[in-house]
Amino acid sequence: MAGQAATTKGRCGEGEKTSESASTRVVGAKSKGKSANEILIKIVLPESGFYFRFIMLSVSKMRSLFLLSFFLFLALASYSQNFELVDLQDSYQSTLNQQVRIPLKIKNTSDKVQYYVIRRTRNEQTETQKSYFCIDNQCMEQSVNEFTRKVEPGETVNVNYVLETGMIPGQSSFKFEIATKGSSPEVREHTVNVNVEEKSVRNYLFQSKEITVHEIYPNPFQDNAMIDYKVADLSVKAKIVIHNVLGKPITDFDLDASESKIKIFADEMNPGVYFYTLYINGSGVATRKIMVRK
Repeated sequence: MAGQAATTKGRCGEGEKTSESASTRVVGAKSKGKSANEILIKIVLPESGFYFRFIMLSVSKMRSLFLLSFFLFLALASYSQNFELVDLQDSYQSTLNQQVRIPLKIKNTSDKVQYYVIRRTRNEQTETQKSYFCIDNQCMEQSVNEFTRKVEPGETVNVNYVLETGMIPGQSSFKFEIATKGSSPEVREHTVNVNVEEKSVRNYLFQSKEITVHEIYPNPFQDNAMIDYKVADLSVKAKIVIHNVLGKPITDFDLDASESKIKIFADEMNPGVYFYTLYINGSGVATRKIMVRK
């Protein structure tokens, strides 16, 4: 095994001879006071009379150095990230009597099955609000502050924290902790603030004596949005059509005279820009842009 060399420089003594070419001498370790498995190599340069000595580290020292490097590599490898949180957002804006879905998407970036502990460590909300964890469409009780989820290698689990904004405006704050399960957990923290306001005055999308339709709110939206309307003439047939930037219809909603609002969910819509058009008796009368965020 090659050793680490310690180098010293000196001048040849009177009793030492030099040749025309550099000469190399290996001196026994015992004669120089070194351990039996250390080697002293002296290289003498021609004419100049200077020499360099290389003391090779002992085999035992090299073995210790190799083991130290190996365990350091293992420590760094174990410290590498085993998961990441996808599509994080730290602030939300909403209005009264809405649902805000806060994503806590966990992606297992390791090559083995991992168990993650999801924990709510702060819950500051108004007295009329409710909040709880959901995985996909399965929601838990409000009292659940912590749970464990198994995630396969490369898998992303869709955890959401849902806030029902209630009837009182104000700001709510939540803090979450996601950690790998084990004796040396890898921990991430995420803090979210939600500002809840009363509904602001909205512009009209279309207004006539037969029908009144307000613009969509909120806009942009992440989980769902609303359109308020009122049909005064029962003979009017109206609907809202949502289409992409290429004009392809995505979904549509009939404006039932017995109702006063429609709710639009973003579940089946990718993030991006869309348009919505009001049709009255088959004719498009108004179009506006909306934006979906996730």
